[in-house]
Parts: sequence; C-alpha cells; structure tokens
Amino acid sequence: MQVWRNRLIPIWGSGEVWRPFLHVRDAVDAYIHLLGAPTEKIRGESFNLLHKNYRILELAHWVTEILEQNHGVEAYVKRDRSKGEFRRSYYVDGEKITKALGFRAERGVAQGVLEIWDALEKGDLGSEPENDSRYFNIRWLKETVLKEGAVD
Repeated sequence: MQVWRNRLIPIWGSGEVWRPFLHVRDAVDAYIHLLGAPTEKIRGESFNLLHKNYRILELAHWVTEILEQNHGVEAYVKRDRSKGEFRRSYYVDGEKITKALGFRAERGVAQGVLEIWDALEKGDLGSEPENDSRYFNIRWLKETVLKEGAVD
C-alpha cells in the first residue's frame, strides 16, 4: 500500500527478520492436493507451506525491482530504526510436504506483487484502500473483535 501510494517502502528496525511467504492460490492448491493424498501419509502429520523465506529488507528491495521492471515505477526503501528492533523472526522449512507428497508452491512474490499492484491501479480495492481495515490484519482484528463484543 505504501509503495503504491507513496513510492516508498518503510522498514521499521533493521529489516533483518525473516518471514515466510505464500501466495493464496498456492495455499488453495495445497488444500486440494491434500484432499487427494493417501490418508496414511497425512494422518497425524503437520506440514509447513511456503514459497520462500525472505528477510524483510531483502523483500522490500525485491518489490522495488519487480515494480520497476514490470511497470516502470521507481520506488524506494527507507529504514526507520527509531521504531525499535523487531525480534520476531520466522524462518520456515517447507520441504516435508514436497518430500512426503510431492507438492511445491509455484507462485512467487513477483506474481503476488504484480497482482496486488494491478488491483490497486484498477481500483478493485476501492479508492482509498489505506483507510479500509480489511487490508490491515491488526486493525481488522481489533475492529472485528471489538464490534462483535468478543473482548471487553
């Protein structure tokens, strides 16, 4: 959203924490694949599913390259270390599902970035998506939980 609106990707902290990424269509493909998997191979098992792990700073630079190469958009990455250091880092190994069931996520970040960019450009996400809590996990959860009265 920030890169679309401001041509800037803000990074809070060092940007060295890891995050696993998965395209939603790969998640759907995995569910469908699991429905056809032999029960003895999946009963009692858990599988991590991802396309690739990225450091946040690495991902931000990759997004700027994707947008420049595909849409001629110049965007910048700016670190803001004053926001504190984020220590939660998640590096996920997704090889188990590939070895056990032959499934591998195929869509990468580039495809996801371009799909989101195109939806923003076409207005598919509204004229002011930055004000719509549906596109922000924490904001949406807080509003939904408070509205439904699940938490005081």
